[in-house]
Amino acid sequence: MDQRERLASIVKRIQAERELESSLVAAKKQQLHMLPDPPQVPGLEFGAYYSPSSQLGGDFYDFVDVGPDEVGTAIGDVSGHGIPAALVMGMTKKTINIFGRGVSSSAATLAHANADLHKDFSRGFFVTVLYTVFNRRTQTLNFCRAGHPPLVLANPNRKPQMEVFEPRGLAMGIDDGRRFNPLLEEKHIQLIKGDLIFLYTDGLWEATNRDREEYGKKRIENTILRNVDRPMDEIIQALEVDVYTFMDGREQEDDITMVGFRVK
Repeated sequence: MDQRERLASIVKRIQAERELESSLVAAKKQQLHMLPDPPQVPGLEFGAYYSPSSQLGGDFYDFVDVGPDEVGTAIGDVSGHGIPAALVMGMTKKTINIFGRGVSSSAATLAHANADLHKDFSRGFFVTVLYTVFNRRTQTLNFCRAGHPPLVLANPNRKPQMEVFEPRGLAMGIDDGRRFNPLLEEKHIQLIKGDLIFLYTDGLWEATNRDREEYGKKRIENTILRNVDRPMDEIIQALEVDVYTFMDGREQEDDITMVGFRVK
């Protein structure tokens, strides 16, 4: 290869890298567009936060219009990062939203979504999900945890002021339902005024500082309790500030996603 051919090869490689970078920027913009603004639901106050560790993340959250009196809230974390995780993220989010419409049972929604997703998942891919359905008329919450971090309930007027729920559940996409469905436990809670429901992905509690110490679930719970009387957005902002202060400039290694709502 002479000098002109080598130069042409370098130019071609640079152009390909620029095109890839441009595609990733466009893909990130589209991915962020897929994450909805918190809904306006009478009697509820929502908040949400999403910070990918790379250009394309594998975390997601979504809100499902279940019915006239019911709203679903989903949060998920796809295994891996980059373009493959982003594709699975979009597919999972849409599938849960479709199967959740008109279905009051969180377990039924995840069971149907898992069966559908399993057919299209490559071997080794899976997604953890926590999905809740809140009924405004009865003030009841039912939820399932498919291998995801726990659900946190906080209210200064309750005793104890905080409870953490970790019902059984296998990550989605691993099997067609033969193991997933029997393991999936649907939990029911009677909510009261002031109850705060908080969901998050493992990127929050697994965030590490310069000594490789994890932020941890206990710091999450303590930060929520310190700020529990503040608006939902401010509670999430307090967690954001606290975790990045704890990291002390260390690079974020995983996506961080938080979503919550309070009964007013």
